[in-house]
Amino acid sequence: MERSPESPAMTFPIVGIGASAGGLEAIKELLQALPTDTGMGFVLIQHLDPKHDSLSEEILSRTTKMIVTEVKDGMTVKPNKVYIIPPGFSMQILHGVLHLTPRSESPGQNLVIDVFFGSLAEDQRNLAIGIVLSGTGTDGTLGLMAIKAEGGITFAQIPTSAKFDNMPQSAIASGSVDLSLTPQKIAQELVRISHHPYVAPIAPPTLPTVTEDGPPLKPQDSLGHIFLLLRNQCHVDFSYYKSNTIKRRIERRMVLHRLEDLKAYTKFLAQTPGEVKALYDDILIHVTGFFRDPEAFEALKTIIFPKLLENRVPGTPIRIWVPGCSTGEEAYSMAICLLEFLGEKVSLTPIQIFATDVSERAILKARLGEYPENISGNVSGERLSRFFLKLEGKGYKIAKSIRDICVFSRHDVTSDPPFAKIDLISCRNLLIYFTPTLQKHVISIFNDSLASHGLLYLGKSETIGGASELFSVIDQVNKVYVKKNGSIAHKLRFPARTYVHEKKQFASAANTSVEGSIDLDKITEQTIQDEYPGVLVNEDMEILQVRGRLTPFVELVPGIPRFNLLKMAHPKLLRELRKGLQEAEKTKAPFRREELSIPQGRRVRSFNLNVIPVKHPPNSKKLLYLVLFEKKSAAKLKKKRKLPLKTKGQKEPSTYELEQELAELQEYQHSLVKKFENTQEDLSAANEELQSANEELQSTNEELETAKEELQSGNEELTTVNDELQTRSVEQLQTTNDLINILGSVEIPILMLSNDRRIRRFNPVAGKALNLIDADVGRPLSDLRLNLTSPSGPIDLEKMVSATIETVVSQEIEVQDVTGHWFRLQMRPYKTVENKIDGVVLALIDIDSLKMSLKEVRLARSEAEKANRAKDLFLATLSHELRTPLTAILSWAQMLRSGKLNADMSKHAMEVIEESGKIQATLINELLDVSRIVAGKVALETGELDPATVVSAAIETVRPTAQAKAILIETFFAPNVGTIMADPTRLRQVFCNLLTNAIKFSAPQSKVSVSVKRINEKDGETAMAVISVADSGKGIDAEFLPQIFNRFSQEDSSSTRLQGGLGMGLAIAKDLVELQGGTIRAESLGSGHGATFTVIFPIKSNQTLPAPQGIDDQLKNSANRDTRPLRLDGVRVLIVEDEANTREAFGEMLRLVGAEVKLAESAHEGLRIFQQFRPHVLISDIAMPEEDGYGFIKKVRALPADNGGNTPALAITAYAGPEDIKRVLSAGFQAHLAKPVDGQNLAKNVLQLVPGPFR
Repeated sequence: MERSPESPAMTFPIVGIGASAGGLEAIKELLQALPTDTGMGFVLIQHLDPKHDSLSEEILSRTTKMIVTEVKDGMTVKPNKVYIIPPGFSMQILHGVLHLTPRSESPGQNLVIDVFFGSLAEDQRNLAIGIVLSGTGTDGTLGLMAIKAEGGITFAQIPTSAKFDNMPQSAIASGSVDLSLTPQKIAQELVRISHHPYVAPIAPPTLPTVTEDGPPLKPQDSLGHIFLLLRNQCHVDFSYYKSNTIKRRIERRMVLHRLEDLKAYTKFLAQTPGEVKALYDDILIHVTGFFRDPEAFEALKTIIFPKLLENRVPGTPIRIWVPGCSTGEEAYSMAICLLEFLGEKVSLTPIQIFATDVSERAILKARLGEYPENISGNVSGERLSRFFLKLEGKGYKIAKSIRDICVFSRHDVTSDPPFAKIDLISCRNLLIYFTPTLQKHVISIFNDSLASHGLLYLGKSETIGGASELFSVIDQVNKVYVKKNGSIAHKLRFPARTYVHEKKQFASAANTSVEGSIDLDKITEQTIQDEYPGVLVNEDMEILQVRGRLTPFVELVPGIPRFNLLKMAHPKLLRELRKGLQEAEKTKAPFRREELSIPQGRRVRSFNLNVIPVKHPPNSKKLLYLVLFEKKSAAKLKKKRKLPLKTKGQKEPSTYELEQELAELQEYQHSLVKKFENTQEDLSAANEELQSANEELQSTNEELETAKEELQSGNEELTTVNDELQTRSVEQLQTTNDLINILGSVEIPILMLSNDRRIRRFNPVAGKALNLIDADVGRPLSDLRLNLTSPSGPIDLEKMVSATIETVVSQEIEVQDVTGHWFRLQMRPYKTVENKIDGVVLALIDIDSLKMSLKEVRLARSEAEKANRAKDLFLATLSHELRTPLTAILSWAQMLRSGKLNADMSKHAMEVIEESGKIQATLINELLDVSRIVAGKVALETGELDPATVVSAAIETVRPTAQAKAILIETFFAPNVGTIMADPTRLRQVFCNLLTNAIKFSAPQSKVSVSVKRINEKDGETAMAVISVADSGKGIDAEFLPQIFNRFSQEDSSSTRLQGGLGMGLAIAKDLVELQGGTIRAESLGSGHGATFTVIFPIKSNQTLPAPQGIDDQLKNSANRDTRPLRLDGVRVLIVEDEANTREAFGEMLRLVGAEVKLAESAHEGLRIFQQFRPHVLISDIAMPEEDGYGFIKKVRALPADNGGNTPALAITAYAGPEDIKRVLSAGFQAHLAKPVDGQNLAKNVLQLVPGPFR
């Protein structure tokens, strides 16, 4: 295989495998699918933690049968072996030998994969294979680009199969990946490629050779067919590109398409247009980067840029051309260097950088100006912050200040007309791909494109070849050349532009006819040239320019044409010409010599000689010389007149006549001769005039050719600028569309103001809110009347805008319009992409609902604080109400314990203790009722009932209390009131509360009135049952009346109040009435005038129902009740209670009525005693440590029936809610009794559970 001289003599490919996070699994899959005899060497590059040893060698050794080795410095790569980079190192390869260097610990990215892939590409060229597997970041992308540029083959793991797809995704997006496959399929491709001639250690099939200087191959040749396909489809002729480059690229494509025969590939190419484009992209090597070859960019600052600015007139634009710019990094790097070099002078020096390439895809990327994050390896942090913009998760974008001076265009330097008057052409590493013939042609194009003293900058491997007559060397090491003054390149001919930009059409300009007009400048110039012909020469006497017709002063001499003035001047002129040039050079002043003459045929040409020294440029030290021949009239050469012969004697007349005739003939002959001479001179003058006209026509033709070339260059430049403008126009249109849609979609008024406080733009919402129209754009802010005020007063918008622009600080203020609607006014600086402030963005955010919500929140907070204060007051009241009976209980209990009380006092003490306990029980029940109502857990058992019956039961309940104060309860029950739907127990609770309050707040010997009546329906309304409770007590103050039904509210909550209570009774009554579909209201004429409470229920039916059994029982006279004492003689009872005092009290209560009792303090002990004692009734608490009553009863019910599994059980617990009762009964207990419990009630419940014989 043909290898470049600098490559090592390797005969097998080396595969570089790069991976990061999640890459070990992919590497294992790849190696598992590889055989051990591919003939390739494998080098694994991973992102490893430098502080920990790597286990990759051990893990991968179990995966593949190939030898796996961690790299040591200086290790040579061998086929069929795997080499792993050690942690903490970066690695490169040179001549097949791996070299390790300690990895940088800088905070930036460590692109170890890019570093190794780059060295692999440079070392192995087309034998390099790069693979990027799973990983985060973009490492490996630049490395794959380098491998592909050298003709190697590149792979990436298909993103869908990667655990982390950032690295494969980045590589694929760059266009540098040949195949994207799963690790297993990559292994299969490697096996196939290992046997292909392109990489196999045998000679590949020989491709047809393209001679370096010869003509392109004939079309019937396979390679010629390929060139024709490329030229026809891609508009680029590769015939004069170096053959080795083309061959490597074609062979690479053959490998990827599994073809080994060139003719087969040519046929495939002809049938697959997409492959032609792919081959075209492969041939166009995009090997580039920012500040590639730092020494070259240092030469720009130290040699080239100073030379560009030397003797430059201020304000003259610097024009630079970068052909073969690829994706723009080279052009942008040059722009950055130039701006850094100019420093503060940059604003005074216009800059134009024309960057061209034949690849449209590369130009599009260059125009976009977006690059991955890994450019930070070549671009310093200072340059990144100054000349780039950081993109969110996408890398960097060129700053607008750099982008605006660079113009990118698709341009073929070998065939398209060049740019004109260029100061610097930077063509580095492009000519190396051309044959010498094409290089010579391109060098001539560069010479034609450069302005006088323009510079040419080539790569280190490039020269100007045989074009030394066009350029002089400035720096041989850095390959910097300057155009020679007066150098004339070969005439260039450029074909019509064959490339057409995609989706763009250029219409040819219409020919316009302009009538001829007199050109005074041309007439003047021609007259001066006729009278003062001359030449412009340099210090070497080389003719630089010719003015007018120089014959006979200067003429071409026989032999090889030379343009040296002293070689071409008339011999008679040389002495005076040399003297004049020497004098002018010596004195630096014009030299003049008059009355000189030279022969011209039969005439003498008189003239004056002028030699004028000229400085060009004006401040240059070198001189040019303008030699002018000032014409004068031409004179004839004088001839001696012949005299007649003298005779000694008189001759004969005939003789005299003959002589006379002879003289006349001679005179006639002489006149004929003179006529002939005159005619000859006229013919000569006409011939000279024709020659002069011919020369003028030739000169005009040359001027037209020059003008044509300049027009072509100008047209090319205009085409390039037009392409750039069209691209920018499309981008701007897209940006404008996006902006319009964004502003139109935002439901917030947005107004943009310029620095001079004028309206720049506003969205439709702002137009409606601020009453703006399109014509208002450009109007000053002062013209607007927004009528906005802040809580502190009117606002000064112009002052706020000025403050925002000057301080670059956003401002926010809450404002109201004339209707009282609230807005948040936001002002933010308007920042350009260059981070410059160019105005203000004003937004009005509607916060009216937020303000209203905030007001409601504040009101709710006030109510909550008020409720909290009421709660605190309630807790204080509760504490008082609980402690008062508790004090009585504890005090009388202590006195009883002392044994110093007599029998009467002891009885009284027990009565007080019992009454106080009942008071506490009532308070606790009220708290439980409130808790159930708030939680929505009140269980109602509604049914159809007579309200009079419930009211009567409530009256009988409170009658003893009324009798104690000698209060009379008057009743008025209307007949046929009808029935209502309610829970009798809860309704009786309501009326008991109302009656109790009426008795409590009434004076002794007063009366309480209770009425039940019916309000008949009218106008379609339902009939109502109205129950009223009226008293003549203290009444209710008008201010407190609206709060009478609030929880924890009492009209008198002071420490000196006469009546106790928690203030929850009426709140409970209201909730219970409303839960049953009724309403309740309170009325009072004020303090001292009593109060009336009215409960209203809708009538269900008009029938009269018998009273419920429960109520009838309460209406029965106590004399009719069974008053016999309860006895439990012979009944065995087991009590399980963890609290000792309660357990002993329950036991003693039951023993007093004859029961046999056993006590247990836990469920475990209770189960043991139960099996031994075999009780008739089981009593158990619910809440107990270790095991509760539910677990205990479950174990009891699990016993067989003959072992007591069906023993009746009673639960006595403080959990007294409806849900608690249901849970107790469903757990296996037969009855539920809420604490506290009196002895009589306890004995009664036990008696109901014992078997029949004991009753």
